[in-house]
Amino acid sequence: MLSETAVNKPQSCCISGRTLVVKNVSVSELSCRHIREFVDRHNYWRLKLAKGEIPNQPAASEMKYIIWDEELAAKADKWASNNEFKHNPDRTVGSNRFTTGENIFWTASTDQSYKFEPRSAVDSWFSEHKDFNYGPLQSWQFLPSSKMIGHYTQVAWSDSIYLGCGVSKAYKNGWVNYYVVCNYGPTGNYLGRTPYPAGKPSGQLVCAHDCSRFYGDKC
Repeated sequence: MLSETAVNKPQSCCISGRTLVVKNVSVSELSCRHIREFVDRHNYWRLKLAKGEIPNQPAASEMKYIIWDEELAAKADKWASNNEFKHNPDRTVGSNRFTTGENIFWTASTDQSYKFEPRSAVDSWFSEHKDFNYGPLQSWQFLPSSKMIGHYTQVAWSDSIYLGCGVSKAYKNGWVNYYVVCNYGPTGNYLGRTPYPAGKPSGQLVCAHDCSRFYGDKC
């Protein structure tokens, strides 16, 4: 029997899967619009699962809202400022409330006016649903030789109810680069568990926290 080990090592890059290190970094603080889009896009896809509207995936009999968390955002922002396309090995938060999950994403363009939009990262992560056969997560699904599904399962992980993201922007050799980190709490992607309970479509998201604070204290 598989132990409940949190794997959570997905990564995504719209240009290359290699490790990227970019110098001359300037960290861009997220606006309230970006925070809202990160939260809303996660909940958009989670609601789709609750309604049974995602091809090849069963409906969720229960799916929770995800809300913004400042502690997770600070952790994500600090790691994003390194502008390295790799995961943070530290999956803790100072409050010790939970261990954290993480999705990362990198996008770049030679168009110097290029602006990053949060939905592009979230949609990219969620698009992996087409390669996920619903069921308890198995260790082989996270091998380099397997198709990526871990971004999707983390976004869809119903018990991950807190979200915090950071974005850094850097210029190098004529390219504008955006490096994105989203942290989740509690972590998802436990081996031997499913992302959410499947069954009769619930058709709605469930509040498991203070739903008056969807976007944190600043927004």
